[in-house]
Amino acid sequence: MSAEVQQREQWWAVIASHAKAIRSFIQRRVQPGLEVDDIAQAVHERLLRQKEPVSVEHPLAYIRGVVKHVIADLSQDALRQSRYVTTDSDAVARAAEELEDHTATGFENRFAELQQLERALRKLRKNEAWVLVLHDGHGFSPEEVAAQLALSAHTVAKYLVNARLQVRNELWRR
Repeated sequence: MSAEVQQREQWWAVIASHAKAIRSFIQRRVQPGLEVDDIAQAVHERLLRQKEPVSVEHPLAYIRGVVKHVIADLSQDALRQSRYVTTDSDAVARAAEELEDHTATGFENRFAELQQLERALRKLRKNEAWVLVLHDGHGFSPEEVAAQLALSAHTVAKYLVNARLQVRNELWRR
C-alpha cells in the first residue's frame, strides 16, 4: 500500500471519528431553510474530494472551518433562489394586499413592544440597564461588558440576571 493511499485512509478515519462532533456543530449553526443532513453530506463530500489528504494539527478545527464555508455557500444559494420574481399578476396583487394588511399592524405591534421595552429599561438601575443593553442588545461578551463599565465579571453576571428578570416581569405585567 502506497504512502498516499495510507494518508488518504487515515484522513477518512479522522473524518469518520469526528462525524458526531461535525453533526452537532452543524445543528448549532443551521439556519432556517437549510437541512442538517444536506449540510453534513456537503461537508463530507468537500472533505473527501480533496486531491491531497490534509495534514493538520487540529483536524476538528479544520473541519469546523469547512462546515462554516459550506453553510455560507448553501446560505448564498438559498438566498439566490429566494429572489425569483413571479410574473403572475394575481399572485402579485394578493401578496400586495397581504403586505398592506400585515405591514400596518406589524409596525404598530413592533413600536408598542419597543415602547414597553424602553419603559422596562428605565425602571432598571443605570448599570443594570447598561449591562443588559451591551450584552443582549449589542452582543458584547460578559468580559467585554465588564471592561467597558469597569465592573467585575461576577457583577456583570449578577446585573445581567437581575436585569433580565426585572424586564421579563415588567413585560409580562402588561
